[in-house]
Amino acid sequence: AGLQEERAAMQSKSEPFAKGEFVNVIKRWGGSEEGKRNIGKKARIVTGPDDVGDCKLQFVDDGVLTYEINQKVLEHLSGEELAAATKAFSDRVYLALEDYVRVVEKVDNVESGRRGRIVYFTTVGEGPYCLLQFVDDGVMSWIDETKLERLSGEDLTSAAKEYEAGLQEERERAAMQSKSKPFARGEFVNIIACWGGNAQARRNGKKAKVFLDRGDECRLQFMDDGGLADVTNLNLNRLSGQELASAMKQYEALKSAQNHAKTVYKVHIIARFFILGGLIFCPMEFCLHQMVNHHPEIANKHNVEDPTGHTDFYPVPGCKLPPSQPLGIQATANSVKLVGGILILGTMPQHHPHDPVWKDNVEWWKRALYLAMTIYQIVLVPATVALTLRHFFMDAGPFESHWESYNCYAAMIVSGPWWFNLLMFLTKAIMSSGVLGSCGFDENGYSCGVSRFLIQSALLCPASDLFDRNCLPVGFKETFTGDRTVSHMEAQKSISYMILFYLTVFPYVFMMLPVIITHLIPAIVIFIPEVVVLAVMVAPVVWFATVNEKGTHISHALFSTTRETKDGLLRGEAWASAEASGGLMVLPILIAVNILVLVLVYQAIYFYHGDGWVNSVLETFTERQSTIYFTNFRLKVLNSWWTFTDVLNEST
Repeated sequence: AGLQEERAAMQSKSEPFAKGEFVNVIKRWGGSEEGKRNIGKKARIVTGPDDVGDCKLQFVDDGVLTYEINQKVLEHLSGEELAAATKAFSDRVYLALEDYVRVVEKVDNVESGRRGRIVYFTTVGEGPYCLLQFVDDGVMSWIDETKLERLSGEDLTSAAKEYEAGLQEERERAAMQSKSKPFARGEFVNIIACWGGNAQARRNGKKAKVFLDRGDECRLQFMDDGGLADVTNLNLNRLSGQELASAMKQYEALKSAQNHAKTVYKVHIIARFFILGGLIFCPMEFCLHQMVNHHPEIANKHNVEDPTGHTDFYPVPGCKLPPSQPLGIQATANSVKLVGGILILGTMPQHHPHDPVWKDNVEWWKRALYLAMTIYQIVLVPATVALTLRHFFMDAGPFESHWESYNCYAAMIVSGPWWFNLLMFLTKAIMSSGVLGSCGFDENGYSCGVSRFLIQSALLCPASDLFDRNCLPVGFKETFTGDRTVSHMEAQKSISYMILFYLTVFPYVFMMLPVIITHLIPAIVIFIPEVVVLAVMVAPVVWFATVNEKGTHISHALFSTTRETKDGLLRGEAWASAEASGGLMVLPILIAVNILVLVLVYQAIYFYHGDGWVNSVLETFTERQSTIYFTNFRLKVLNSWWTFTDVLNEST
């Protein structure tokens, strides 16, 4: 296959492909199964090749037209193969793009005998269908290919002249209109002629809003599907009157539908996560509750009542802690933290890089809310670490040995909210990069590495230098004190995620590193059966929750080591979908990793203390009782600064 592709590339350079030529497809083009099935098929070049070498083909065997296929995967036919393909194609008498035809049978409101030019094909349904542009009035309509016949002779000449005359008249009118009053952003137009090659002709007659004025052409956003395309001004007609009013209503409906779709998508992900998560883990919680009733000596080994009748938690002798938090409450608090962030800061807009919306100003209250949230996190994360360390050094003990003291340190440091914070802020930074990558920034010289502050590098450049590789990021201070546009706001969010990540990762990893070596890694080996069981339980929830806006499962794309998976999913687009869900898609993974680390470290502490394999597992899961936790919550949790700030940071 490699030799064939190399030969075809050399052949295309020495003998360029041309419209009307018969070729053979020697290699898959694109990621679809259809592209794989086309290997070895003979076809005729209908249009192209264009500047980048893309052609549109019509296959000899069934007459199906393809989307653009690059000439690198084609080879010339010659000899008997060429003769056979030519004969087979001529015997079938296929209609082709740009053919002039006559309607031979009435179809819906199209009378028999009308003449038109084929501007597009589709094979939807029982097709193929032709998109016909009538020569008398330029109106377009889809007609079954079997209801058409090709024109020839004087009929062909007459139809072509009439079509060209009508097209020229529309172009002249559009040219006069654009000169007298250039198109501006926000205007509504419709397309009056074929543009961008026949592959784009299906857009003819559609209404659109001017997305960006680029001199001789405009970037349009279409009313029907929200798609974007560049169109020459000569092919546009400004709308007015009832058509304008109708287009404005259609655009508002489009925006409303898009916003509704985003909300529905978030609710859809939440429902998937909580429904399947509840079905899997609620029975587990019930079993743990029964174990507490039947084995109270194991469940309450580390829960000790004080003289006032309240309960303290002692993972090792001398290590007095508040009652341990139930795992379900911890998972709920983490969920509240992520959902609260969505409600306050929202999700990142996924606009095209040239969309002027990036330059719109952000309302003052959104900026103030974001600033308050950022300051809150920057202050609270270090504060929780400092207060926890103070409690360990000032209040904990006495201990029987330095090893017992170290075990107490491990229990304290792993019980805080920092592991989840670390994972959450890193995930948010990766998701932001995925959004920019799916918007096309990485295709224009920008890296998707989170350490490059991709949003800051790309969006804060002057509009004229948006795709200039030499456009460097502005300084940190300017980012937070500069313009209050959408682009700057998103840059601030991206940078704050990284700042919070570094504020968490550096002190926490430094404190956690010895615990990882002495407790976490050995526990993974010692309790590997339990790790496997928990992974098997979490995997269906992760798979069920990780779907993109089209309903396609993308869990494998999120963690792919390559840019594109075998089934054509892009890793960057998968992370962009995760960001569109507000991170809810990856919430099961964050919660599972956070709880697994906590459980393994505690099990290692108990195992080292001589409790045995089974008892270490049972003690870790059954000692976290909601009755004890809530009964002592006010006195033992809220009355201590270090535990109060931990709970606050865990859930907000």
